Amino acid sequence: MAPSVPSSTSSTLVRRPDPAPMAETVAVAAALLGAYLFVPSASGLLGLVVVGYILIERRLRRRSWADLGFRASTFRADVRANWQLIVLEAVVVQIVVGLFARYGWRAFGDHIQSRVSQLTGGKVVVLAVLLVVSTLMEELIYRATLQQRLSTVMHPALAILAAAVVFGLVHRADGPAAVVVVDIALVAVDGALCGWIYQRRHNILVSWMTHFVADVVAALILFS
Repeated sequence: MAPSVPSSTSSTLVRRPDPAPMAETVAVAAALLGAYLFVPSASGLLGLVVVGYILIERRLRRRSWADLGFRASTFRADVRANWQLIVLEAVVVQIVVGLFARYGWRAFGDHIQSRVSQLTGGKVVVLAVLLVVSTLMEELIYRATLQQRLSTVMHPALAILAAAVVFGLVHRADGPAAVVVVDIALVAVDGALCGWIYQRRHNILVSWMTHFVADVVAALILFS
């Protein structure tokens, strides 16, 4: 009979997941929600701080850029694998919501325009730069970090939903209650679709492209 392995030896073969990243993720989500809900003026600065944390954390834990979802080598294949979802989110949803906001419910359209104008001062150049930078920052924060880490402790669908809800809430802007609720819900839908795209291939470049094109299409409909 083969000798049994001592329990003390076998226990060393099982590595428990490091709880630190998840604790950090919860802290990041709480800070984002707190800032956007109670101190909106600090939201932009906090977003930069969170991105700084993500980049520093990647280096300290020796994670590759691919771990964050920067996978240029598979970009074309990942786009082909997700093209239906990309078209749905970046074009179809934005056209439907944009036309509804512009012609169906003017108060809702005015609310969105006001929310965007508060960030850009109504300047087209500022809006263009903001879309490039903010969409990448948001994909890093909500998809590559929050959603990705949550998916290690819960079903991926729940992780997508949780990250999308946070994503929707941090876009809250003051206004009539019904308009604000619908605005948050629709932003959360956008977040869920981008999250689904990210979850399928874990390529942040694809979800970033989708997010950016979606915002451009929406802006063209609302501000043209």
